[in-house]
Amino acid sequence: MFASQNWWNNVDTPLIGNYQLDRQNYSDRAGNLPDLSWRGQLPEITDDRGVFLSDRHWLQTDTPVNRLNQRLQETSKFTIITTIATAKFQQKGPARIISISDSNGRRNFTLGQQGNNLNLRLRTPINGVNAQYLDTNVHNVFTDKQFHKLVITYANSGLHVYVDNLQNRYNINLLEVLPKEDRILYYGLIFIPLGALLAIVITLAKQQFIRYTLFYAGVLLPTLIVETILAMSSGRSFEIANILLGMLMTASTTLILKLKIPFWLRNKVLNFANHKT
Repeated sequence: MFASQNWWNNVDTPLIGNYQLDRQNYSDRAGNLPDLSWRGQLPEITDDRGVFLSDRHWLQTDTPVNRLNQRLQETSKFTIITTIATAKFQQKGPARIISISDSNGRRNFTLGQQGNNLNLRLRTPINGVNAQYLDTNVHNVFTDKQFHKLVITYANSGLHVYVDNLQNRYNINLLEVLPKEDRILYYGLIFIPLGALLAIVITLAKQQFIRYTLFYAGVLLPTLIVETILAMSSGRSFEIANILLGMLMTASTTLILKLKIPFWLRNKVLNFANHKT
């Protein structure tokens, strides 16, 4: 793929989009997406090898890329292959190179330049409608003005970026770059309600052996299940810190509520359960 100029002829999976920007006709050669056309001022710099983009002139589709967005929603995976070069080593914004967005406040994906780094923003359930919470960078990509070929793949919460060759690879797991305070919040939304439910179930149990069994199983099993799902979906190994965090939240919630449940509430719950039986 890196050695071939016409790499798209060797791809087994049909392409959703294939734009060749070395000519005046900026249409999708795959025939699935709308044409690109100039916005802003016409560029003063021309090059047979591609197009020159800036904040004053850029290419944009005439209509939304509905088929592309639909495929992204169906598969939650993609591969982007492009060749780019910078004319300025320091950019802010980030300076967008490729973007699937409705506006500055709503985007599905952006590939841009921040400083001399390659900046990637991807919309996910935990990343917001503007993909603003997890800002990932591949450092020192734009340290010269030469063309660089990029291959970017996403699957199972993992971004893999190849720059110029297969050996120059960068792996980014979006679950692992989640800030610590946000991770605690999301874990709390899962395990605190589980701990509250476990406290009610233990309260209803009449035998001490059953209460202890329910407590240890309720603390351990949900945490292991959640960590297994996250590890398998993202292709990473088990993280003991995540397991301990989930167990701590579940156990502490259960014990606090178990001690704080008033006797009158416990009697009402037991009376309700006996009435049902």
